[in-house]
This record gives sequence, structure tokens and C-alpha cells, in this order.
Amino acid sequence: MEEIAADDPRTLGRYRVVSRLGNGGLGRVLLGVDDAGRRVALKVVHPQLAALPGFRERFRREVQLAATAPPWFTAALLDADPDGDPPWVATAYVEAPSLQAYVSANGPLGRAGTLALAVRMADGLVAMHGAGLVHRDLKPSNVLLAEDGPCLIDGGFSRTVDPMLAAQAGHVVATPEYMTPEEIAGLDVGPAGDVFCLGSLIGYAATGRSPFAADSVPGVLHRVAQAEPDLGPLDGPLRDAVVACLAKDPAARPTAARLRDLLRPLENPDAAAPAPAPTAATAAMAAPGRPSTRPSTCLGTCPCPAGACPAGACPGDARPAGAHPGGASAAGACPGTARPGRSRRRHDGPRHGAARPAASGRRLGWRSRRGQPGG
Repeated sequence: MEEIAADDPRTLGRYRVVSRLGNGGLGRVLLGVDDAGRRVALKVVHPQLAALPGFRERFRREVQLAATAPPWFTAALLDADPDGDPPWVATAYVEAPSLQAYVSANGPLGRAGTLALAVRMADGLVAMHGAGLVHRDLKPSNVLLAEDGPCLIDGGFSRTVDPMLAAQAGHVVATPEYMTPEEIAGLDVGPAGDVFCLGSLIGYAATGRSPFAADSVPGVLHRVAQAEPDLGPLDGPLRDAVVACLAKDPAARPTAARLRDLLRPLENPDAAAPAPAPTAATAAMAAPGRPSTRPSTCLGTCPCPAGACPAGACPGDARPAGAHPGGASAAGACPGTARPGRSRRRHDGPRHGAARPAASGRRLGWRSRRGQPGG
């Protein structure tokens, strides 16, 4: 977090601004608190973007749509003022590193972690698309690794700005590595675009780089539109699923529901049932209705054999040092170690707290809690 700048607003609606969280394509993101002391993330639109033709009406429409997003998968929208000067939106505050921050600090998630993330994200997209929502800006910096599972932020708001008009105003809204071929061609982005971006995101989680990375923006755009993805060592059925997501033709990509059906059996390949239940290590990610009393999820980066924690031994396990089945893990160091007595909270923003690697530097613990919407 940063101190508020001289030109930052001191209040927005019922919220008092206390610090800066960062900057995004649409504008700056501030931390605010209401009269009850509850924290929110305040996204404040750049005045130049707010002045673009039709922006406020599109912003108002996206705010209405965002309010219907599944709260177990997204940072809940709490308040907004599309007519404000400048326009702003408030979402629940989630204290968690983004996927981008975590991978930058610790490296790729590994196969088990990547698969758990992929299943959870596919589940979330099924819910969003079923509600008639399209995210349109799925990328590593918009996925927060919250304690009770990945949380998707900033849904839909990139659509409020025409990319060409934004560029003329000096603002870049889209991230080239996570654009779609149809977006580059100037076509509308629908649910199939989210699936393409999810394929890019899974590739990033598995390898630590975008599948379409290049030395220049034109090079990136060419690779997204024309070239095959670079998925590095990713192999087997998981690679096949990602390749299907990254088909250049939107009609050739699986739906989010089909992708979920392809991925779930990979979590438990030995099960006889065609659609096996998630393993204990990934249940919190795979099930939207997961209980909040055991919010943590192992991403396969702890010392457990093959990254699979025995039931009760990692998620929520507060064993003393040396008692972890995979080796000596101090209480709180294993992914998912229970931390009772803390409230849960969510936040939004393009830049988040630095990833907090444990002693090994390879363990991912869900460190934040989801707050109660309201105010």
C-alpha cells in the first residue's frame, strides 16, 4: 500500500480513503473504510476515460451486471457512482497476493497446483456464464489467491472503454498477452473469449510465463492471433485441455462446463466414476458450496508426497513442527494451516500485497479471508 497522493479524493460516497492499493487500466485503486471500519477497494476511473463518449452509460451497465456475479468466486460489488466526478466503484477487500505476484515470487505452481487452480477457475466461469456474464479481462493479476480459493476481480469493466479511444487518450486497458484472437480482430468477446484467456492463465500458472510471450507488443499480438502457444513442459491430458482452450476459432473451444468436465477426472485419475469428487487437497477449490470452517486449499506445493496432503493432514491442520507427514513443517507453514480467530476479508485491485512464501519458498498458503459485504 502507498500513502494517498495530493490529487486523490479523501472521501468517496460513504467511504473514507486511507491509502492507495495501486493503479489499473481504468484508473487508480484506493483503500477505503466505512463508518463501521469495514475496508473496501475503491476503483476510481481516470477522468480522461470518463470523458469518452458513452463511457458512463457502459460503466453503469457493467456495474449492474457485476452485482449479479457469484460471490464465492468474485470480490462482491458493494457500491458505485457512475455519475460521480470521477466515477467509482467499491468492492469487497481481499487481502491476498495475485497469481502474478505469487508466481513471480515463487515460480510455477506445479502440476497439482495448476490443476486445482484450473478446476476452480472453470467452475467459476461456469457460474458466471450461466448468469449471462462475461469477464473479458481474465489474467494473472486479476486472480487473487484467497484462503478459501481463487477470487476473480475486475470482471467486465474493461468493456466500458473502446480500446482505440482509450489509446488516443493515452491509456492502455487490455494486457496484450491475455487478449484473444477475436479481440485483436476487433470482434466482440463472448464466453469463448474467457475460455481462451483461461487457457493462457493455466499456461502461465504451469510455466511461469505467458504462452504468447514475445519481445514486443506487436510480437505478442501476432503470436496470440496466429502462432501456436508455448506451453513448455506441460504435458498429458492437462496440456491437451489447455491447447483446446487456445484454439484460434472461438467455436472450436470447449465451453467452461466442458472444460471443467475434462479437468475434474485428472484430479483423481484412479477413480472408477466418470466424474470423481475432488480430492481432499483440492476440494475447497472445486466446490462452490465449500464450508467456510475449512477454507484452505493445498496447491501441491507443500512437502506432502506427490503434493497430495492426506485428509486432515494439511488443509486446516495445525500440527506442531515436525508432525507434518511430508516432513518438518512449522505450524502455519503448511499450505492451509488453520489460523483461527481472524476475520475474513476481500479486496480488489491490480496490485496486491507481496506473496508471502513460507520457509521453503515453494509453499502456497491461502492467507486472506473473505469479508462480509455490506455497509
